[in-house]
Amino acid sequence: MHPSPITENHLLPGISILGCGWFGKALTRALTHSGYHVKGSARNKSSLDEIAEAGAIPYQMEINSHEITGPLEFFRNEVCVIAIPPSSSGNRAYYPKQMELITAQCSEQGVNHVVMISSTGVYTQAEGVVNEETPADPESSVRAAEQALLSCSSFSTTVIRLAGLIGPGRNLARHMGGRSNLAHAAAPVNLIHLDDGIGICKEIIHNKAFGGLYHAVCPDHPPRESFYTDLCAVTGFEQPHFLPGGRNQKIITSRRIPDELAYTFKVANWKEWLSNKDAMASL
Repeated sequence: MHPSPITENHLLPGISILGCGWFGKALTRALTHSGYHVKGSARNKSSLDEIAEAGAIPYQMEINSHEITGPLEFFRNEVCVIAIPPSSSGNRAYYPKQMELITAQCSEQGVNHVVMISSTGVYTQAEGVVNEETPADPESSVRAAEQALLSCSSFSTTVIRLAGLIGPGRNLARHMGGRSNLAHAAAPVNLIHLDDGIGICKEIIHNKAFGGLYHAVCPDHPPRESFYTDLCAVTGFEQPHFLPGGRNQKIITSRRIPDELAYTFKVANWKEWLSNKDAMASL
Protein backbone atom coordinates (compact mmCIF):
# COMPACT_ATOMS: atom_id res chain seq x y z
CA MET A 1 0.00 0.00 0.00
CA HIS A 2 1.04 3.60 -0.59
CA PRO A 3 1.89 5.80 2.38
CA SER A 4 -0.98 7.92 3.63
CA PRO A 5 -0.71 11.66 2.97
CA ILE A 6 -0.55 14.03 5.91
CA THR A 7 -3.95 15.51 6.77
CA GLU A 8 -4.97 18.32 9.08
CA ASN A 9 -6.31 15.74 11.54
CA HIS A 10 -3.79 12.91 11.91
CA LEU A 11 -6.44 10.64 13.47
CA LEU A 12 -8.75 10.83 10.46
CA PRO A 13 -7.97 9.96 6.83
CA GLY A 14 -8.05 12.62 4.14
CA ILE A 15 -10.97 12.03 1.78
CA SER A 16 -11.60 13.04 -1.83
CA ILE A 17 -15.26 12.91 -2.91
CA LEU A 18 -15.56 12.66 -6.66
CA GLY A 19 -18.99 13.89 -7.67
CA CYS A 20 -20.62 16.34 -5.25
CA GLY A 21 -24.17 16.13 -6.51
CA TRP A 22 -27.19 15.63 -4.26
CA PHE A 23 -25.68 12.64 -2.47
CA GLY A 24 -22.04 13.72 -2.67
CA LYS A 25 -22.68 17.17 -1.17
CA ALA A 26 -24.63 15.65 1.70
CA LEU A 27 -21.76 13.23 2.35
CA THR A 28 -19.28 16.10 2.19
CA ARG A 29 -21.20 18.07 4.82
CA ALA A 30 -21.47 15.03 7.07
CA LEU A 31 -17.76 14.19 6.87
CA THR A 32 -16.46 17.74 7.32
CA HIS A 33 -18.82 18.15 10.28
CA SER A 34 -17.18 15.05 11.80
CA GLY A 35 -13.71 16.56 11.40
CA TYR A 36 -12.51 14.94 8.17
CA HIS A 37 -10.35 16.91 5.77
CA VAL A 38 -12.27 16.68 2.47
CA LYS A 39 -11.71 17.59 -1.15
CA GLY A 40 -14.89 17.75 -3.22
CA SER A 41 -15.35 17.85 -6.97
CA ALA A 42 -18.04 18.95 -9.40
CA ARG A 43 -18.24 19.29 -13.16
CA ASN A 44 -19.79 22.74 -13.10
CA LYS A 45 -18.02 25.82 -11.76
CA SER A 46 -21.32 27.02 -10.31
CA SER A 47 -21.26 24.14 -7.80
CA LEU A 48 -17.85 24.96 -6.34
CA ASP A 49 -19.12 27.57 -3.89
CA GLU A 50 -21.57 25.03 -2.43
CA ILE A 51 -18.72 22.55 -1.93
CA ALA A 52 -16.71 25.23 -0.13
CA GLU A 53 -19.73 26.13 2.00
CA ALA A 54 -19.94 22.45 2.97
CA GLY A 55 -16.43 22.76 4.41
CA ALA A 56 -14.44 21.05 1.65
CA ILE A 57 -11.74 22.20 -0.77
CA PRO A 58 -13.52 22.54 -4.15
CA TYR A 59 -12.15 21.16 -7.42
CA GLN A 60 -13.66 21.40 -10.90
CA MET A 61 -13.25 17.97 -12.50
CA GLU A 62 -14.68 16.58 -15.74
CA ILE A 63 -14.49 12.87 -16.53
CA ASN A 64 -15.65 11.62 -19.91
CA SER A 65 -14.98 8.32 -21.67
CA HIS A 66 -11.38 9.10 -22.62
CA GLU A 67 -9.86 11.70 -20.25
CA ILE A 68 -10.00 13.44 -16.90
CA THR A 69 -9.89 17.23 -17.01
CA GLY A 70 -8.93 19.10 -13.85
CA PRO A 71 -6.19 19.18 -11.20
CA LEU A 72 -5.13 15.57 -10.69
CA GLU A 73 -3.88 16.42 -7.21
CA PHE A 74 -7.56 16.09 -6.27
CA PHE A 75 -7.04 12.32 -6.06
CA ARG A 76 -4.07 12.62 -3.68
CA ASN A 77 -5.68 11.39 -0.46
CA GLU A 78 -5.93 8.24 1.61
CA VAL A 79 -9.57 7.63 0.65
CA CYS A 80 -11.39 8.43 -2.58
CA VAL A 81 -15.19 8.20 -2.61
CA ILE A 82 -16.67 7.92 -6.10
CA ALA A 83 -20.19 9.35 -6.09
CA ILE A 84 -20.78 9.63 -9.83
CA PRO A 85 -24.17 8.16 -10.80
CA PRO A 86 -24.23 5.89 -13.87
CA SER A 87 -26.54 8.26 -15.75
CA SER A 88 -24.40 11.38 -15.23
CA SER A 89 -22.60 11.03 -18.56
CA GLY A 90 -25.85 10.63 -20.49
CA ASN A 91 -24.53 7.32 -21.84
CA ARG A 92 -24.33 4.35 -19.48
CA ALA A 93 -21.77 2.68 -21.75
CA TYR A 94 -19.32 5.42 -20.73
CA TYR A 95 -19.58 4.49 -17.06
CA PRO A 96 -17.08 1.60 -17.06
CA LYS A 97 -14.67 3.71 -19.12
CA GLN A 98 -14.93 6.51 -16.57
CA MET A 99 -14.10 4.03 -13.80
CA GLU A 100 -11.06 2.79 -15.74
CA LEU A 101 -9.71 6.36 -15.90
CA ILE A 102 -10.44 6.90 -12.21
CA THR A 103 -8.77 3.59 -11.34
CA ALA A 104 -5.59 4.67 -13.09
CA GLN A 105 -5.48 8.03 -11.28
CA CYS A 106 -6.23 6.57 -7.87
CA SER A 107 -3.37 4.13 -8.37
CA GLU A 108 -0.98 6.80 -9.66
CA GLN A 109 -1.82 9.33 -6.93
CA GLY A 110 -1.38 6.90 -4.05
CA VAL A 111 -4.96 6.35 -2.89
CA ASN A 112 -5.18 3.59 -0.29
CA HIS A 113 -8.92 2.98 -0.26
CA VAL A 114 -11.59 3.58 -2.90
CA VAL A 115 -15.26 3.63 -1.92
CA MET A 116 -17.59 3.36 -4.91
CA ILE A 117 -21.18 4.51 -4.47
CA SER A 118 -22.80 1.99 -6.77
CA SER A 119 -26.41 0.93 -7.34
CA THR A 120 -28.67 -2.04 -6.73
CA GLY A 121 -29.56 -1.52 -10.39
CA VAL A 122 -27.00 -4.24 -11.10
CA TYR A 123 -29.81 -6.73 -10.40
CA THR A 124 -31.88 -6.20 -13.52
CA GLN A 125 -32.93 -9.84 -13.92
CA ALA A 126 -33.04 -11.06 -10.30
CA GLU A 127 -36.16 -12.33 -8.56
CA GLY A 128 -36.93 -13.19 -4.94
CA VAL A 129 -34.63 -12.26 -2.05
CA VAL A 130 -31.35 -10.69 -3.17
CA ASN A 131 -28.32 -10.12 -0.92
CA GLU A 132 -24.61 -9.43 -1.35
CA GLU A 133 -23.98 -13.03 -2.41
CA THR A 134 -26.46 -12.87 -5.30
CA PRO A 135 -24.68 -12.65 -8.69
CA ALA A 136 -25.24 -9.37 -10.52
CA ASP A 137 -26.41 -9.20 -14.11
CA PRO A 138 -23.20 -9.91 -16.09
CA GLU A 139 -24.32 -7.49 -18.83
CA SER A 140 -24.79 -4.58 -16.42
CA SER A 141 -22.64 -1.53 -17.15
CA VAL A 142 -22.69 -0.78 -13.42
CA ARG A 143 -21.21 -4.20 -12.68
CA ALA A 144 -18.54 -3.60 -15.34
CA ALA A 145 -17.71 -0.28 -13.67
CA GLU A 146 -17.37 -2.00 -10.30
CA GLN A 147 -15.05 -4.60 -11.84
CA ALA A 148 -12.78 -1.91 -13.26
CA LEU A 149 -12.01 -0.80 -9.70
CA LEU A 150 -12.01 -4.25 -8.11
CA SER A 151 -9.43 -5.48 -10.63
CA CYS A 152 -6.81 -3.02 -9.32
CA SER A 153 -4.50 -4.27 -6.57
CA SER A 154 -3.00 -0.84 -5.77
CA PHE A 155 -5.84 0.01 -3.39
CA SER A 156 -8.73 -1.65 -1.60
CA THR A 157 -12.15 -1.23 -3.19
CA THR A 158 -15.37 -0.98 -1.22
CA VAL A 159 -18.60 -1.14 -3.22
CA ILE A 160 -21.74 0.29 -1.61
CA ARG A 161 -24.79 -0.55 -3.70
CA LEU A 162 -27.43 2.01 -2.81
CA ALA A 163 -31.10 1.27 -3.29
CA GLY A 164 -33.37 4.01 -4.62
CA LEU A 165 -32.73 7.22 -2.70
CA ILE A 166 -35.33 9.45 -1.09
CA GLY A 167 -34.89 12.37 1.27
CA PRO A 168 -34.84 16.18 1.53
CA GLY A 169 -35.30 17.67 -1.92
CA ARG A 170 -36.02 14.31 -3.53
CA ASN A 171 -39.69 13.41 -3.26
CA LEU A 172 -40.37 10.38 -5.43
CA ALA A 173 -44.08 11.26 -5.39
CA ARG A 174 -43.28 13.84 -8.07
CA HIS A 175 -42.77 10.96 -10.52
CA MET A 176 -45.88 9.06 -9.43
CA GLY A 177 -48.58 11.60 -8.55
CA GLY A 178 -51.64 11.43 -10.80
CA ARG A 179 -50.23 8.79 -13.12
CA SER A 180 -52.29 5.83 -14.31
CA ASN A 181 -51.43 2.28 -15.31
CA LEU A 182 -48.27 2.16 -13.22
CA ALA A 183 -46.88 -1.36 -13.22
CA HIS A 184 -46.53 -3.86 -10.40
CA ALA A 185 -48.79 -2.71 -7.57
CA ALA A 186 -47.61 -5.52 -5.28
CA ALA A 187 -43.89 -5.25 -6.01
CA PRO A 188 -41.81 -4.57 -2.87
CA VAL A 189 -40.06 -1.19 -2.76
CA ASN A 190 -36.28 -1.21 -2.40
CA LEU A 191 -35.40 2.24 -1.08
CA ILE A 192 -33.11 3.96 1.38
CA HIS A 193 -33.35 7.36 3.03
CA LEU A 194 -30.52 9.80 2.33
CA ASP A 195 -29.64 9.96 6.04
CA ASP A 196 -29.04 6.20 6.10
CA GLY A 197 -27.07 6.20 2.85
CA ILE A 198 -24.79 8.85 4.37
CA GLY A 199 -24.74 7.11 7.76
CA ILE A 200 -23.62 3.80 6.26
CA CYS A 201 -20.84 5.49 4.25
CA LYS A 202 -19.62 7.29 7.35
CA GLU A 203 -19.72 4.09 9.38
CA ILE A 204 -17.60 2.22 6.83
CA ILE A 205 -15.04 5.04 6.66
CA HIS A 206 -14.93 5.63 10.41
CA ASN A 207 -14.53 1.92 11.21
CA LYS A 208 -12.15 1.41 8.26
CA ALA A 209 -14.40 -1.45 7.16
CA PHE A 210 -12.89 -1.24 3.70
CA GLY A 211 -13.04 -3.95 1.08
CA GLY A 212 -15.96 -5.98 -0.15
CA LEU A 213 -19.54 -5.27 -1.00
CA TYR A 214 -22.38 -3.73 1.01
CA HIS A 215 -26.06 -3.38 0.14
CA ALA A 216 -27.44 -0.12 1.53
CA VAL A 217 -31.20 -0.60 1.62
CA CYS A 218 -33.96 -0.05 4.17
CA PRO A 219 -35.07 -3.35 5.78
CA ASP A 220 -38.74 -2.41 5.20
CA HIS A 221 -40.25 -3.34 1.82
CA PRO A 222 -43.93 -2.34 1.56
CA PRO A 223 -45.80 -2.84 -1.75
CA ARG A 224 -45.33 -0.11 -4.34
CA GLU A 225 -49.00 0.77 -4.45
CA SER A 226 -49.40 1.35 -0.72
CA PHE A 227 -46.08 3.21 -0.32
CA TYR A 228 -46.51 5.61 -3.23
CA THR A 229 -50.21 6.17 -2.61
CA ASP A 230 -49.45 7.17 0.97
CA LEU A 231 -46.44 9.28 -0.08
CA CYS A 232 -48.53 11.18 -2.63
CA ALA A 233 -51.30 11.72 -0.10
CA VAL A 234 -49.11 13.18 2.65
CA THR A 235 -47.07 15.39 0.31
CA GLY A 236 -49.98 16.84 -1.64
CA PHE A 237 -49.87 14.94 -4.92
CA GLU A 238 -52.79 13.36 -6.77
CA GLN A 239 -53.30 9.66 -6.10
CA PRO A 240 -51.51 7.32 -8.54
CA HIS A 241 -53.15 4.22 -10.01
CA PHE A 242 -51.36 0.90 -10.33
CA LEU A 243 -51.90 -2.27 -12.32
CA PRO A 244 -51.91 -5.60 -10.49
CA GLY A 245 -48.83 -7.82 -10.30
CA GLY A 246 -45.26 -7.77 -9.11
CA ARG A 247 -45.67 -9.83 -5.96
CA ASN A 248 -42.70 -12.04 -6.81
CA GLN A 249 -40.32 -9.26 -7.76
CA LYS A 250 -36.99 -8.91 -5.98
CA ILE A 251 -36.50 -7.85 -2.38
CA ILE A 252 -33.00 -6.46 -1.92
CA THR A 253 -31.55 -7.12 1.51
CA SER A 254 -28.21 -6.72 3.27
CA ARG A 255 -26.36 -9.26 5.36
CA ARG A 256 -23.16 -7.31 5.88
CA ILE A 257 -24.55 -4.04 7.23
CA PRO A 258 -26.44 -5.50 10.22
CA ASP A 259 -23.92 -8.30 10.85
CA GLU A 260 -20.61 -6.50 10.36
CA LEU A 261 -21.33 -2.80 10.88
CA ALA A 262 -24.09 -3.21 13.48
CA TYR A 263 -25.61 -0.10 11.89
CA THR A 264 -28.95 1.16 13.23
CA PHE A 265 -31.20 2.59 10.53
CA LYS A 266 -32.62 6.06 11.08
CA VAL A 267 -35.53 5.19 8.78
CA ALA A 268 -36.31 1.51 9.30
CA ASN A 269 -40.08 1.68 8.85
CA TRP A 270 -41.62 3.64 5.99
CA LYS A 271 -45.06 3.91 7.61
CA GLU A 272 -43.54 5.64 10.64
CA TRP A 273 -41.47 7.92 8.41
CA LEU A 274 -44.55 8.89 6.37
CA SER A 275 -46.29 9.95 9.59
CA ASN A 276 -43.43 12.33 10.51
CA LYS A 277 -44.61 15.81 9.52
CA ASP A 278 -41.12 17.35 9.71
CA ALA A 279 -39.74 14.64 7.41
CA MET A 280 -42.54 15.18 4.91
CA ALA A 281 -42.05 18.94 4.97
CA SER A 282 -38.38 18.50 3.99
CA LEU A 283 -39.16 16.60 0.79
